[in-house]
Amino acid sequence: MFTGRAVAMPTRCIFIGNPGNGKSTLLSILCNTPHFKGGYSVGTGLTTELAELTIGDITYMDIPGLYDIDPTKHANASAEISKALKRGGEYKVIFVVGDQNGRVLTEDVATMNMVLAAAPEITMNNFGIIVNMACKKTMTLPQIGNDSQLAFTTSLFCKRPDVSTAHILFLPVIADMEGASSEAMNLAAARGLSEIQNFMNFVTKIPSVTLTIEKVSDINHTEVDAYIAEVSKSAKELDNNEAMKETFKKQIAANNNALIGTVANAERVAPVGEGLAAGGGDSVRLGAAGSAGLSHSCGTC
Repeated sequence: MFTGRAVAMPTRCIFIGNPGNGKSTLLSILCNTPHFKGGYSVGTGLTTELAELTIGDITYMDIPGLYDIDPTKHANASAEISKALKRGGEYKVIFVVGDQNGRVLTEDVATMNMVLAAAPEITMNNFGIIVNMACKKTMTLPQIGNDSQLAFTTSLFCKRPDVSTAHILFLPVIADMEGASSEAMNLAAARGLSEIQNFMNFVTKIPSVTLTIEKVSDINHTEVDAYIAEVSKSAKELDNNEAMKETFKKQIAANNNALIGTVANAERVAPVGEGLAAGGGDSVRLGAAGSAGLSHSCGTC
């Protein structure tokens, strides 16, 4: 019988990233359970469909990577991402990207931009980015300057400077977790690391954004290669145009400064699971350390 009380919908915390970037690992640690399948995999990703787990009033979502080395998986991945975004309601959106010798992979930038284009309600500063498995040199870069973490982030927004975010976390490699499967990883030990606690705190600071089902468009997997080509072109133009690069840096820095001292919209504390569980992820290594707003911690790689 209807009581007249509305049923509260959970906030959906969705991790979006390509195979090998570690999103399943991070979700497993965050939820303290090996629910999200992950581990060592050559080339192709282990996540093949939307996986969900509700803890308290938050539903955690793991989706396949859009850009897989196996092109036959692109159609399914785009459909699963679209399905996840079209649930509607409140979302914490977090993109997980990798670090390739101080640069972001073009495929990761393309994936992020395709999702942002499909869900236009995800606007500036309303999503987070985790640069996972960052090398030691990236972790020790100064926050600002020509060769800095700020410079690193400019390539993330080379195609859409109007949709940037200051919620950025740099996580270094933790070699002890290399190759661990979801079932084999000692989650209790991982969650005890101060770097991992920084990561979990980072997630709580990501503001939630409301997605309207009708405003989310389908992601077209046939456009992946075209997006990658466009991003590659934009990145090269940025590399060859110092004035444009400086403009980007100033915009991102202003974005970062505007966020300092503010309270994130609709913050929620990520629930901490009980008991000792084993977990893992979909990359060879798990990164950990850092904090929001281009801050960083120089942990051992």
